[in-house]
Amino acid sequence: MRDSREIDKKMFKVINESRALNENKQALNESDVTNPTKSDVTDEQNKFRQNVTTDVKFTEFNILPDAGNVIFRGYIPNLCEWSFEFSDRVGFGFSTQNVITMNDDTIEIIKKMNGYFINWRKEWGEKLIEYQNA
Repeated sequence: MRDSREIDKKMFKVINESRALNENKQALNESDVTNPTKSDVTDEQNKFRQNVTTDVKFTEFNILPDAGNVIFRGYIPNLCEWSFEFSDRVGFGFSTQNVITMNDDTIEIIKKMNGYFINWRKEWGEKLIEYQNA
């Protein structure tokens, strides 16, 4: 009988490969992306560290004014990759290739991420309008 961790690893690999294919299909032209101001990026990263965890690596922050979307992504080492999108298509999501232990610390971080996303989405709803009008 297969080890359940091995099955989980294969399942996450398939999910991530599928996600990568979908992201490639939705590849954007550089002209579709507006870079956020340096202060917006720094402020957002600092707020995330203050409200969620300091153990975080940020991988993407893009604004897509014409599509009405903002994308903010990163990963928390040894826990998960996370993605915030302003659009209703994704919202807040996270994934992991490893089985994670759902202890109190992990649950607390996920709760903090969810709370942060709710506030982030409200704030970026207003800021997105500014970028669309620029």
